[in-house]
Amino acid sequence: MTLAIGVDNVRPGTFSTQPPHPSELEAAIEYVENVVMPLARRLPRDAVLAVEGELPREVKALRDIDDVEARFNSVVAVAYGGPITDAVLSDQRHASAVLILREFMHHLGFGRLLTR
Repeated sequence: MTLAIGVDNVRPGTFSTQPPHPSELEAAIEYVENVVMPLARRLPRDAVLAVEGELPREVKALRDIDDVEARFNSVVAVAYGGPITDAVLSDQRHASAVLILREFMHHLGFGRLLTR
């Protein structure tokens, strides 16, 4: 299944600030949720979330919902003015990838992530 969202099309389009502004994150969450939620009825119970394509290295290292949620919370903290403990946390493409993965895993019940 291929969807019309990605690290360069997350709200639609990319984030306009670096790090993303909280309002941009909220708009992106709403946009991605509108794409994700209709899939809930169509996915088999044993579906695995496999992601292909170019992803930031730090995103490829994430393996499960706990990893993704922790990284997402870090991105949100930076957006709200928290300290940037890792330069990648302020990167737009990184924030987009983490947000998309978080919405898929959170709303569709994926526990694990496979990246290729």
